Amino acid sequence: MRLNGIEEVTEFCRAEGIPGDLVGRWIWVRFPSRPDKGIIEKMKGAGFRWVAFRGEWAHDCGHPSKRGPGDPRAKYGSLPILEEVTA
Repeated sequence: MRLNGIEEVTEFCRAEGIPGDLVGRWIWVRFPSRPDKGIIEKMKGAGFRWVAFRGEWAHDCGHPSKRGPGDPRAKYGSLPILEEVTA
């Protein structure tokens, strides 16, 4: 089931313990080592894709775009989605 929207993808990552970052309107995931096959299959089912150029998984959260010339974190910054958010 492909997820759409930042909220859905963020909740999926939190529920699965996936270490993602909110970068602009996308979720990017970098694992310290290759995740097990079960996590990979869940991520693919949710709509994540492997971006070999960056060595990370990405979900466009319903906002597709073309590859840009640099690291999107340099342009948009990043916010870890597993950390507690305080108001």
